[in-house]
Amino acid sequence: LDLLGAGGMGAVYRALDRKFATRVALKVAFAPANDQGLQARFLREARIGHFLGREPGFVRALDHGQLTGGAVWLAMDLVE
Repeated sequence: LDLLGAGGMGAVYRALDRKFATRVALKVAFAPANDQGLQARFLREARIGHFLGREPGFVRALDHGQLTGGAVWLAMDLVE
């Protein structure tokens, strides 16, 4: 839907989860898709966010994957 912010590694967008019709924060990495280290960090962040997201003060990770062009992404609860 729109850009929320960007940094050296990627950008975070306000996006629509079409499956559940809810707004989410979508983090997309700028690094090439063949960067195995980046993919491993995103997977680790997704797992940690999934479990710690149940605790107050942590944002819950909802899903993760790769875009058609190969960029990795992480969907999280949107905190306005």
